[in-house]
Amino acid sequence: GLNGRCEIRVNGYLLFRGNHYFLPLSLPLPARLLKKDENLMRITVHPWNSRNAGLPQWLPVNLPRIDNGIPGPVYLEALPEIYVSSLEIVPTLLADSTLLFVQTEISSFHPLAGAFELQAELFSDRRKIGEQSFRFTANRRRNSQTVKLRMKAPHLTPWSPEQPRLYALKLTLRQEGRELDSRRKSFFVRTVSLNGTSVLLNDSLVYIKGINYIYQNPRGNGLIDRKLLTMDLEKIREKGFNAIRIGYFPLSPLFYHLTDSLGLLCFQDLPFFLLDEKALSDSLQQEQFHLYLNNFLQIAVQHPSLVAIGLGSFSNGEILQEGTFPLLKKENSRQGNRFLFYYDSPHPQLFGARVKMPLFFEVMERNRLEQQLSLLQKKLPPENPVFFSALSKAISYRVDSSAIIQDLQQIIELNSRLSSSQWKERLAGSFIFTYSDFFLQTPSLQAGPQNRFLLNTLGLFTLNRQLKKEAKAAVSGHHRVAEVTPLSNEKRSLRTGLFTLFGLINFLVFLVVYRSLLDFRRNLHRSIRRPHGFYSDLQERRLISYGQSLFLMLIVSLNGAVMFGSLLYFFRNNFYMDYLLSLLFWQPQVKLWVSRLIWKPALSIPLLTLLNMFLMFLLAVPIRVTSFFREPRVRTRQAVAVVSWAGGPFVILLPLGMFFYNLLIVLNSYWILLSILLYFHVWYVLRWINGTRVMLELPYARVFLFSAVAALIVFTGVYLYLNNLIYLKGHLKFLFLLFKSLI
Repeated sequence: GLNGRCEIRVNGYLLFRGNHYFLPLSLPLPARLLKKDENLMRITVHPWNSRNAGLPQWLPVNLPRIDNGIPGPVYLEALPEIYVSSLEIVPTLLADSTLLFVQTEISSFHPLAGAFELQAELFSDRRKIGEQSFRFTANRRRNSQTVKLRMKAPHLTPWSPEQPRLYALKLTLRQEGRELDSRRKSFFVRTVSLNGTSVLLNDSLVYIKGINYIYQNPRGNGLIDRKLLTMDLEKIREKGFNAIRIGYFPLSPLFYHLTDSLGLLCFQDLPFFLLDEKALSDSLQQEQFHLYLNNFLQIAVQHPSLVAIGLGSFSNGEILQEGTFPLLKKENSRQGNRFLFYYDSPHPQLFGARVKMPLFFEVMERNRLEQQLSLLQKKLPPENPVFFSALSKAISYRVDSSAIIQDLQQIIELNSRLSSSQWKERLAGSFIFTYSDFFLQTPSLQAGPQNRFLLNTLGLFTLNRQLKKEAKAAVSGHHRVAEVTPLSNEKRSLRTGLFTLFGLINFLVFLVVYRSLLDFRRNLHRSIRRPHGFYSDLQERRLISYGQSLFLMLIVSLNGAVMFGSLLYFFRNNFYMDYLLSLLFWQPQVKLWVSRLIWKPALSIPLLTLLNMFLMFLLAVPIRVTSFFREPRVRTRQAVAVVSWAGGPFVILLPLGMFFYNLLIVLNSYWILLSILLYFHVWYVLRWINGTRVMLELPYARVFLFSAVAALIVFTGVYLYLNNLIYLKGHLKFLFLLFKSLI
């Protein structure tokens, strides 16, 4: 098993180079490459990289930590000169017997020749229950030959969670009475299908009570531990769950062998999350998508517990109908209807009626459950089987983050509401709970209350497999609907008080200087009331001291830091903010640093103040540089004065800065405050343009046009760069549709 961009060499010979993710890799190794004494296999694995993965882009938050490298053992298997290279078994139940369709491939290192005999033996546990022999003659010009067989067997009991019955077929290859090779393969009898909005297992109705599962050992990595896996799965059965959803990517085949024997149904998500029209219209992406599906299906057909396969989260579910889904239906029919295919999305309006497949709906709005569930009753398509899931982080938490209602408590409340009869009749099942906490690939801003930004804490168990105190009642079934806590219950704390404290100090210092320095007061009044005259005087060599300009810049920057820091801190538990930070800071370490900063106003306010001042100094650069090509020259002091005194109107917002965070808490809508901030920033830009054209003696329209073009070039360049790097357009579309679905 290899995860990452891999290169494998044997004795210096390149055996494999390419991307390989979350699936076992088997490679033929020619005997001529091996030495008689000592052989060296060198495996190089590069870190996982979404851009170079050859797979559609991932959702940049909630993704579990990806362990690159070799999670399982590497071994060599010696093959005889003529061997059974593949074996495929498709059983069909008849009235009183079972018909086995067997397809095998016989391979050799040389062209096959002569007559061969195949002996097929059927076993239930270790008891032989059937036997049959077949003969065939090989084609002398080929190194392999496909042989199709039909074998009649006794009536076989279908696999089910109550009776996880497995069978085995042993195929022995002989030539002239001499045994050449044998191959034994387990198989099962099991069908899964849909009946309206319900799931049928072996033609019997089954309600799915599922749980999400992200495998990580207590150290947080993906190295397989058989004892730990067995303990996890036994606990899941013990808690009353009959199905398990493996999130994001496949696990080792060992895992599915365990679910087969324990009788747990498996719903497997494949690593295709933001797959959309663009990805499926790209021939390379489409080829990668189908290749990955085919490779996983070769594993899935060996495991009866694997009943459903998730194809990703599509921006438009109906795109499946045109190409991929019909191919999957055809292959599934050929395999005896062994799988369901589903896709998941938090956008109920995108569940197209044309796609007759199960739908996973991610319930992300968990603060207003009554409103959300009533909205979903109207939007969810009545003709599709629907599963509710809570694998993702919530859209937002209740405002009180110092005593926050955490993921698990919200999920318990959701599960209790879905236990009502009206929802049980509407849903095919649910995957509300997650088994254990897990580490994330990208830091989560929402994990700030625990100060562990790389840990997702929505599990019933901790990463050390300790049942959480609040989870005990939930798994025992003795839970009730939680009382709805008001949304405006933010507790006063030192952190929230820092915004008021910094704003108050800033306002008092400004008042002291404003009252004591007459020249500063006159300059401020004139810059606000008559900006054109103020800049004209400045252009005619009326110098304003650095002290006054820098003081005004500091006051305005600090107030801006208080207000912007308040916004970041207020939305620190919001999924949209978390998602946008991942888009802007896609490097995990950078986002981790920014997330920690947002949760610490004592550090964020000073740093944001310095950032605001730096940006204002940057606006002085084009004025100073352009003046080298024109007369008269603009001094550095004058350029700094332009950008500083352009921010004069911001002093009007000094009283607002003190109470800005408190206003965010008490208001039901934030658009008024945001509109005020937008208005003042546009006003600042227009004043900066006015000051620039006066200082450089240029027409206002020309400066405005040049500034707009420069801003457009910068914005377009950043957008194109991010779109090429992380497919920004698709992620923004995802956020827009998510926001729209909640209205």
